[in-house]
Amino acid sequence: PVVLAEDAPYQGITDYTVVPAADYTVRITTADRAVTVGDFTAPLAGAGGGAVTVLASGYLSPPSDDLPAFALLAVFGDGGTAILPEAVSNEDGNGALPETFALRGNYPNPFAATTRIGFDLPQDADVSLRVYDVLGRTVAEIAPTRLAAGTNQTFDLDASSLASGAYVYRVEAQMGTETRSETGRMTVVR
Repeated sequence: PVVLAEDAPYQGITDYTVVPAADYTVRITTADRAVTVGDFTAPLAGAGGGAVTVLASGYLSPPSDDLPAFALLAVFGDGGTAILPEAVSNEDGNGALPETFALRGNYPNPFAATTRIGFDLPQDADVSLRVYDVLGRTVAEIAPTRLAAGTNQTFDLDASSLASGAYVYRVEAQMGTETRSETGRMTVVR
């Protein structure tokens, strides 16, 4: 991967960089590069010769629904704009697949209506999700879905029907004859 900007400060601007018009994946990490905030698809092949400015904005954990979640916005030389969609990456930055199944947690947390649950898969798997209330009852689920191996695989959970409170969720991956699962906690706030 090519690094276009490093150590961009909060409310800062990085130097102008010239790159060929192409489709890119823009990876945003924390300052220490320990956590990937997200990979974003930047379909810029059609920008041939034009200028594009990419702005990062929003809250990583919005404190309320009326505040925007983190996103990237591309502004083109002709005045057009596009929100860059978050991509599901099958690589972890060095081209290797993850070695183990790992739950990455959910974001945002706490949340009001929807959250994204991330995990790594070392091989293709049938993955399911169950959400439990404090009494251990299943209150939401996503049926087994076939997903490709890779990092940053996700499920989007619509929890708009759940009451405010704490919940436990379990992500289960059936990989061949092996089943792996991990649990996490989430909080719904209305």
